[in-house]
Amino acid sequence: MAYKIVHETFWTDPKIKNFTFEDKFLFLYLLTNPHSHFTGIYYLPKKIISFETRLSDRGIDRGIDTLLKEKLIGYDNLIEIIFVKNMFKYQSASWSKEQTYNEKQLKGIANHLKTLHNSFLIKDFLDFYKDLNIPFQDTPIDRGIDRAPYTDTDTDTDTERKRIVKEKDKELRNGEGTVKEPL
Repeated sequence: MAYKIVHETFWTDPKIKNFTFEDKFLFLYLLTNPHSHFTGIYYLPKKIISFETRLSDRGIDRGIDTLLKEKLIGYDNLIEIIFVKNMFKYQSASWSKEQTYNEKQLKGIANHLKTLHNSFLIKDFLDFYKDLNIPFQDTPIDRGIDRAPYTDTDTDTDTERKRIVKEKDKELRNGEGTVKEPL
């Protein structure tokens, strides 16, 4: 069992203070659930959120929309990857911009990013934590997929994205595409 850090200012943060109970509960769940990764970017299907929190699908969608609008999270609806911004900062022991991580730690983070099915959120994560110089060579956004905004319904754009993702993944599995390894 891993312990998660929730800073006491969570409850007094001006953004969070005005959230509904459901929005606060969802955000707290995203920070502390057993599927989360200390970096804050990880796979989390809405069905798991619903099962573990007993929030309705509509409550989850509204909560995700609220957290997206406040720029507290990113969500890849297609691949079901969540990026809780600042989570890595609070889950890393005594994190600061001057904090240095050894090569093994950074490589571990890069290896974790490889498990996230080339979600566009990987680029957001790397940009957000650019000062860490994480040795991740893959360029997830370059899969030929336009970044679609989060929606709770399957649109033509989502359908096309799914088709392209399946094609690209099939190419990679068949050795037709290229996967760059981290340094």
